[in-house]
Amino acid sequence: MKTKWMLTALAIVALFLTGCRSSDSKDPVSLEENDPKVEKVVIGYIPTWVNMQETIDNTDLNILTHINLSFLNPDASGVFLVDGEPLCSDGSTTDIKYVVKKAHENGVKVLMSVAGGIVPDCS
Repeated sequence: MKTKWMLTALAIVALFLTGCRSSDSKDPVSLEENDPKVEKVVIGYIPTWVNMQETIDNTDLNILTHINLSFLNPDASGVFLVDGEPLCSDGSTTDIKYVVKKAHENGVKVLMSVAGGIVPDCS
């Protein structure tokens, strides 16, 4: 049920923002308001605490320019990974690599939201 809600929320955000993006290119060119090359970005969020692979598989990547994975948190000394696994995140390296690969295959850039939400005890 939580996964279905998150997929719905991601779709709503993506659909709402779709009107802000020209279909010519996924890359923003200029931030000048009067410049005809101005292009908006469309960002979706994929939470690391649900099935990330199912979420990306059910996301229309044609309407997104970027995906933010939320969240990856450093520990108290600033370390993000231990033995290649996220130290302070619900997402696994396998899930993150799957999402990044699928997004990049569709021309979507992937960003990581850092230290967001409720800061876990490990941070």
